Amino acid sequence: MCGSFGTLCIGVFAREGGLLYGGRFSLLYIQGLGVLSVMLWSLALAYLGFYLIKITIGLRVSRKEEIEGLDLGEHGLKAYDYNYIKSNNIVLSSLTKK
Repeated sequence: MCGSFGTLCIGVFAREGGLLYGGRFSLLYIQGLGVLSVMLWSLALAYLGFYLIKITIGLRVSRKEEIEGLDLGEHGLKAYDYNYIKSNNIVLSSLTKK
């Protein structure tokens, strides 16, 4: 968003051709068109990438890994002490309910 904002600001504040100093809308239009085209390109490539991942290896982990926690599956360590959580009646997520 910051890059898009900065790109659009060129069309607003440019000394030559900008909306405020030059009084023309054309540079802001061109910058807006550039921002829009990059957004659409990024969306298309992200969609394609996630679709390819989904049909090849899948996007989600197994239900068991989801309940155990990815910290254990990915790193081999538990990030939370579940005995402490249970002894202090801390509410667990709905994933642990049966």
